[in-house]
Amino acid sequence: MVVRRVRGNNVGRTSDTPNTPLPRRSRSNLQIIPKSPSTYTESTLKRTVNHFFLNRSHKYRAPESTEYLPTGRPGEVAIYQDSLKAGLRFPLHPFLVEFFCTFNLSPGQLVPNALRMLNYYLLVCMLKGLEPLIDIF
Repeated sequence: MVVRRVRGNNVGRTSDTPNTPLPRRSRSNLQIIPKSPSTYTESTLKRTVNHFFLNRSHKYRAPESTEYLPTGRPGEVAIYQDSLKAGLRFPLHPFLVEFFCTFNLSPGQLVPNALRMLNYYLLVCMLKGLEPLIDIF
């Protein structure tokens, strides 16, 4: 990337020295796997189901006390509470099912703001009477 100095005032001013790469982060600073098992319990799960008015026709389970990361068994999907705060609900809207299948993703793989953007797109389509399409999104 080339950055040019703005003449006149100092707004956007850069040095005349060539860009130097940023120092690399050491892998020791990155926490890839949590150091302790999940503390999410059955009682926490019950409070979550009640708080978010989750559909009672689905089955929910807390991670095992030995699980460091939530993982779905066959027929399950792992989600995070932050995803629920962002508006993720089950059963998924058909557009969301198509989205996850098209991009080979699981709901737990999206950050909450991405889920919010998907929900906003759906809301706008519904308010305008439009069919939500992956190509337009």
